[in-house]
Amino acid sequence: SRIDNICYFNDLDDSSILTIAKKETKNLEKRLKSKDIVISIDKSLFKFMLSTKKNLNARDIRKFIQENIETKLAQYLLENPDVKKCKISKGKDGIKITQK
Repeated sequence: SRIDNICYFNDLDDSSILTIAKKETKNLEKRLKSKDIVISIDKSLFKFMLSTKKNLNARDIRKFIQENIETKLAQYLLENPDVKKCKISKGKDGIKITQK
């Protein structure tokens, strides 16, 4: 095993980060829809994501969504099993999930 080439990538601009984040949240929406759970993502959440870190790459965005949205949403749904519609937004102390 040896390295033949080194590839350099440009940093993602905010527009690219938002495009990736929206795609990842759409995938989450589709997965939940198959379980009869509907979520809506507030635009404030994407702004929050941009403000938390600079120089994000696609893996960082996916990890952010897993750690900050999916985990909190799973906890919320376990605590509120009858909820079928949720709104996810930026709250005072991070991510806020409410029944819709």
